[in-house]
Amino acid sequence: MKDSSAYLVTNCLEYAAKNGFSGGTSGYGGTVAVKTGTSNYPESVLKKHGLPSYAVNDLWSVAYTPEYSIALWYGYDEIMHALQMAKVNQSKIGRAVQQECRD
Repeated sequence: MKDSSAYLVTNCLEYAAKNGFSGGTSGYGGTVAVKTGTSNYPESVLKKHGLPSYAVNDLWSVAYTPEYSIALWYGYDEIMHALQMAKVNQSKIGRAVQQECRD
């Protein structure tokens, strides 16, 4: 990858970390780039199990700084209504990881 391409990708992901990651990177004190994602259930699965449209099968986050990189995945092997409805606090997880990196 060209240096200019790497710069542009990192710049976009830094913006996402500062403005779209629930402020979870604000306590790090340095440059952080983050990409997140989810995989949703097909409509047929939502209907079969009575899940709302916002139910997700799994979530993931990948972050990097000049010194560290980390990837987190959290998901479910089986459909359990209570778990698919739970809200995951990504910023809380992010702050815990940042604290470990600083220590």
